Amino acid sequence: IPFGGGYIDYWEDVTDFTKAQYLQVFVVHGTKDNVVKFEESTKAVEILKKHGLKPELTEFNGAHTVPGEILQKAYNWIRQ
Repeated sequence: IPFGGGYIDYWEDVTDFTKAQYLQVFVVHGTKDNVVKFEESTKAVEILKKHGLKPELTEFNGAHTVPGEILQKAYNWIRQ
């Protein structure tokens, strides 16, 4: 579960996505994040989808924080 995570340009070139097909990914990012741009998470999610993974993106109207209701959503996702 990346919370407000970044994106590294060469990441896609050095990753063997076939080994990660089982991986479940829950991405959380605030649309007003002024530390790590929201677009970095959306780009990472699109790359994961392109390689056959099914990440879930949870966005919220906020900055580089994690609101309590979003933490609860992440906790519920883990329990599933």
